[in-house]
Amino acid sequence: MQNPHPASIGMAIPFPVNFISLRKKTILTISFLFLIFMYTFGQGQKLIKTVYFEYDNYKLDDEEKNKIDSLLLDYKITAINIKGHCDKNGNNGYNDNLSLKRVNAVKDYLLSREINDSIIHIDALGKRKPVNKNRNEDEMALNRRVEMEVNCTYNRQTVIMIQGRVVNEHNKPLIAEVSLNDNEGNEVKTTHSDANGNYVFNAQVIVNKPYSLTYYNEHNFLSSQPILVSEKTRTFRNLTTVLPELKKGKKYVFKNMNFFGNVATMIPASKPSMEALLKLMRKNKRLTIQIEGHVNYPVYQEMTDEMGKFNQWLSDERAKMVYEYLVKNGIEENRLSKIGYGAKYMLYPNAVSDELMEKNRRVEINVVDY
Repeated sequence: MQNPHPASIGMAIPFPVNFISLRKKTILTISFLFLIFMYTFGQGQKLIKTVYFEYDNYKLDDEEKNKIDSLLLDYKITAINIKGHCDKNGNNGYNDNLSLKRVNAVKDYLLSREINDSIIHIDALGKRKPVNKNRNEDEMALNRRVEMEVNCTYNRQTVIMIQGRVVNEHNKPLIAEVSLNDNEGNEVKTTHSDANGNYVFNAQVIVNKPYSLTYYNEHNFLSSQPILVSEKTRTFRNLTTVLPELKKGKKYVFKNMNFFGNVATMIPASKPSMEALLKLMRKNKRLTIQIEGHVNYPVYQEMTDEMGKFNQWLSDERAKMVYEYLVKNGIEENRLSKIGYGAKYMLYPNAVSDELMEKNRRVEINVVDY
């Protein structure tokens, strides 16, 4: 007769039970560590970044701004606590006020880089929490600081490939400058199409961040198009870009020259297009243009006299902004004129999406002479 299995009659089995217990502990430990890893990866991480100030000063210099820019480039900020400090010189009241000014200088710079005000918390601590004993100038310099405690996630970088062709409206190839820029208008990489209009290049970018391509040729009007790098889209092939020839009496939509709502301030991504227009004006000394401003005002909303006046003012200001940029950078005033058309000539009168409304907030270029 076969002996019954020990477990079936409640007998103790020391080794297997210990082994199973150990195994369970191991599995639980691994699972716990995995959960910590997933939480850390998903929720991001905490960093402390410090910027410093000159004696009795609250102005951010370029070196300290670069520190903040590097942080914003490498990480997506989810929350930030800004703490201002001073050295030992002066009384508490004076230093409390100075540390507050330093904190606000950092905050204002973050806001200018489009960090949401709602995720920023500030604290002015004066000289109450030094990092050392303030015994000499070197130690005091380390206390003239703002510490940024940052909750963030790392911006994942990848390499993309872009391949395309540049032609005129008759499908003839063009040698053109092709520039990849981020959504702040900063140049990532620039190349040129060849005699057949073809170009191809690789560039390192950040996943899920918008970019744009700007195309320039000295005898054609410029063009620009957005691209979005995602986890699945890292290759952009067979892009065809048409650069229309410059002709007197012809009007051109200034692509990627758009504005924030209700103001004459361009979105940062418009910067490369502005620079390309400036280059075009410098290269073609006979080119004379009229700059035409437009606004977005959906036709299904009632147009009051007050709103009509505001739209006219805003379109005037948008044209004026481009005009003044060109004049400031050396383009003669007699080659430029400006006019605003309010909401009379919207590209998308029934715009309901942010994308279409943004395209209505634009500037067009009318070639007066060439």
